[in-house]
Amino acid sequence: MIFAVSRKAVIILLAAGIKIALASNIPGQEEANRTPVDIRLGSGLRIVSLKPGAGGLPRLQRMAASRRAAGFVAGAQAVETPYVRPPLFGFSPKVATTFTDRKKHTFDQDMAHVLSSTPGLVGSPLNPPAEENFVIGVLDSGANTHLVAEPYSVIAGLTGFYLTSNPFEAGGVGGSLEGLVSKPIGLFAAGLGAVQSNGQLDVSTVVGHYNVAVFVTEEVNCGQGEVVTALIGLPLMTFYKSVIRVSEPREVTVGGETYQSPDVQLLPLGTTLPLAQFPRAIPMSYAADLPLPPQTAAFSYSIDYEGFPDFDTPSMPSVLAWASILPSAGVFVGEIGLLEGEPGPLNPLRFFRVLVDTGAQASIITPTTAASLSLDLQNPDFVAEVCGVGGLQTDVPGFYVDLVRINASGGALDFGEAPFIVYDLPAIGGPLQGILGMNFFWNRDVIFDVEPTTGSGFLRLSNPMAMPYGDFDQDLDVDEKDLAAFVACMSGPAIPQLDPACAWFDADLDEDVDQSDFGVFQACISGKGVRADVNCGPAW
Repeated sequence: MIFAVSRKAVIILLAAGIKIALASNIPGQEEANRTPVDIRLGSGLRIVSLKPGAGGLPRLQRMAASRRAAGFVAGAQAVETPYVRPPLFGFSPKVATTFTDRKKHTFDQDMAHVLSSTPGLVGSPLNPPAEENFVIGVLDSGANTHLVAEPYSVIAGLTGFYLTSNPFEAGGVGGSLEGLVSKPIGLFAAGLGAVQSNGQLDVSTVVGHYNVAVFVTEEVNCGQGEVVTALIGLPLMTFYKSVIRVSEPREVTVGGETYQSPDVQLLPLGTTLPLAQFPRAIPMSYAADLPLPPQTAAFSYSIDYEGFPDFDTPSMPSVLAWASILPSAGVFVGEIGLLEGEPGPLNPLRFFRVLVDTGAQASIITPTTAASLSLDLQNPDFVAEVCGVGGLQTDVPGFYVDLVRINASGGALDFGEAPFIVYDLPAIGGPLQGILGMNFFWNRDVIFDVEPTTGSGFLRLSNPMAMPYGDFDQDLDVDEKDLAAFVACMSGPAIPQLDPACAWFDADLDEDVDQSDFGVFQACISGKGVRADVNCGPAW
């Protein structure tokens, strides 16, 4: 987990990404058999590699038996079952983001933001033209401030005049980030549907807020590319209804880089939602060191050389606040029930407090949560290699938890053999015992819908949709990208494939990925941008 501490000791939580890759346990072949993936775990981390743990093969065999008995497996699932198995990773919602020079007048002496929900820019672009100079960032409910990393800060125009000289540091289990606080500016965003075929942004569609300060940080990478471009966090998401439509995937190319995401809409809080299309609602509540609901977002001002407030020079970036002088830097949390082993009076389903994080593709439990489930941290089901701002950390344990229950209006959601990475997290508004990532909702449209005045809200969910067999990147087609993933997952006949990301390709449920699975996969190929037949593939 990455958090930031200003000179006023306000904790700021930033959720970005982690990478993982699994490998075979055949001696001498560990490096050759790694399956590289790029999975955001939240908190400025990515999973870059995985390998099997000591409990991997026995667990896999038990999982296969239970799947056969229940008649389902991860993959194409349109009908809910008591123990649907979620994939290792889910979606990562992205937005096109641009910045302007709009702020409040110095004489206002006000650090609070101003919402701008009428589509279109307010103010002049920091780096014109805005149609060309914008950044693709992650819409991240785990980040309680906005962040832009180099070199994307240059594209955004967050350089020179628009930066203060006030240093800021974000740190945590992944290491620390250093950077500067921006001057008050405007931030405007829209889903990737606003990026036109020529790669330019339709600025008439963006919404956002202004008089906000953002954290402009150094380059964040693992030696394999950027971990963080930009994080658009709670200072914006709390004051809009964030609709994330997995049913409408988008892919755009900007600046030579290709980005993929569900479609995203940022709707004003007063917008009437089609709630009949979102029958489940997971409750969330605001948690902060200052136990007051957020009424606004605000930065903290500096003190000038004469000892007077300088409202044009923020000392820390904008965070949620009860009032413009009371920043609270909180997050939205919920509860998940976890059970490992046979249920009984001595082993009940227990509920744990988790961060609800749209920026995390995968999910986390802390070491203490794992221990309370009697999971053996020395013998995990799989082992992750985690890349963060502090460098590479190996041998991070991962487990498949027998049962996960998420209570919701409209009926609880139950999952079986759910993958979690074990990673420690800082406390904010009380201890965090895990992160609920988007892998649990890989086949649902989602609305992050909160009420600032009460500090409560819901993660609203559609009914599950059918997903095509072989659609590894979850964009509803089966194309060359999925083929590359399939080839990387091939283990060969009777050679167990222990990578949890590869379970999607085991069509015949024999614990390997081989030629027989490829025959099924080949029949389901639809081509890029062509929706695959959800009825193609195995009859799980």
